[in-house]
Amino acid sequence: FVLFFNIYAAIAAITVIPYPKFVESGDAKIELPRSSINLIYSKSTSQDLIEIINVHTPLFTGEKKSKSVSKEAQYNIEVIELTKTDDEKDKKCTDESYEILATVKEARVYVNCSLGFIRSVATLWQLMKIQHCGSNRSCTEDTVVLDNLPIKIKDSPRFSFRGIMIDPSRHYLKMETLKRVMDGMMHAKLNVLHLHLVDDDSYAMQSKSMPGLAENCSFSPKQFIPLSKSKSSFLMERLTE
Repeated sequence: FVLFFNIYAAIAAITVIPYPKFVESGDAKIELPRSSINLIYSKSTSQDLIEIINVHTPLFTGEKKSKSVSKEAQYNIEVIELTKTDDEKDKKCTDESYEILATVKEARVYVNCSLGFIRSVATLWQLMKIQHCGSNRSCTEDTVVLDNLPIKIKDSPRFSFRGIMIDPSRHYLKMETLKRVMDGMMHAKLNVLHLHLVDDDSYAMQSKSMPGLAENCSFSPKQFIPLSKSKSSFLMERLTE
């Protein structure tokens, strides 16, 4: 494993998993305050894509901006929508391709719809090495390191179906665990989650028509997904992400 990793590191221009289809990189490096990073977009960007951008912005900027940064010191990541679509078409768009062009001054992300931007986020997040202050009192702000600049990445999935199966019917998993799995799927660019919720071993999801199944056929009275949670918008919202 160590030998394989060393060979991979020597061959690969960047450490991104899964590795993009096309990578062209340099040897420049920058270190900047996390608060200097901005995700920007044009006024013509579709509303659906804007909402997705706003959801993912804290990944790069942090939950809060600790201090204002001058315009000259800002590092802008501009999201450019190549195909102008209305919100309804954007929601149906399945184009996961994206292109990233990053220099020491700025970065640009080219996508056709929201799904392509989500895939680019997974790559950008791995390119950015965030150094957290933690308990270091001399440190006032998290910093971000970007190396191998300038860098150009073109990517799209090789397979349309990329997923995993989880089997809570045989091994009960809490909702918080499923949330972490779905977050991990986004970063690994997986797009299909097969939840094997019920089987003869356990009926782990409550049914409105037959509530006794979950109460009497799960591993325990507490180890099933209540109707209030299973019928909420949680699963659909997270799977859409």
